[in-house]
Amino acid sequence: MALAALFAVALAGCTGTKSLGRLIQDAQELLPATKPGESAVISLGGTKIPVTVRSEVKGSAVEFEFLAHNQTLEVERYESTRESFSLVEAAKAVYDPTLPLLRFPMNLGDKWDWKGKLISGTVSWNGEAEVAARKDSLVVNGVSLEAVRVDVELRLESGGPAPAARSLTFWFVPQRGILKREFGHASTRTWVETPVEEE
Repeated sequence: MALAALFAVALAGCTGTKSLGRLIQDAQELLPATKPGESAVISLGGTKIPVTVRSEVKGSAVEFEFLAHNQTLEVERYESTRESFSLVEAAKAVYDPTLPLLRFPMNLGDKWDWKGKLISGTVSWNGEAEVAARKDSLVVNGVSLEAVRVDVELRLESGGPAPAARSLTFWFVPQRGILKREFGHASTRTWVETPVEEE
């Protein structure tokens, strides 16, 4: 009886759908906190901006800072634990609680839900998201790489009759981290193999 109660507590707040796709047992199979390289390109509203990358890992906190002309253009923050790899902050928005992009163990094809707040400065919105992980490929510098694609369909209370929708997509390449991420059509970040020259 005590074991059943403990199991029920452990599952509280976790909702999702399991699939029979490839099993990813733990973070060591993907190493999602890995910094893929020194350079990336950020596309904002169609304008491509070459950036250099700084990364820092302190305990479970993972931070990537993207710089153009020695000025911080964007910062992405994640939390990496044995159970998950989660989005903390990106595009100047904080996710509370953190939004799990990967859960361990998981099967490719799994889906799960998130509920919380999106906070930008002094403004916050209640939100919900469906997160889905699947097998995909990603072409980087002309080379096709096997990837785990994570799609996040975010719905935010906007004060209007319908929630505001936002799509986030992340491509994790095993042993190389997040090689690409897209936030709708407004912002894309892709790692590049060779340093890019700032214009």
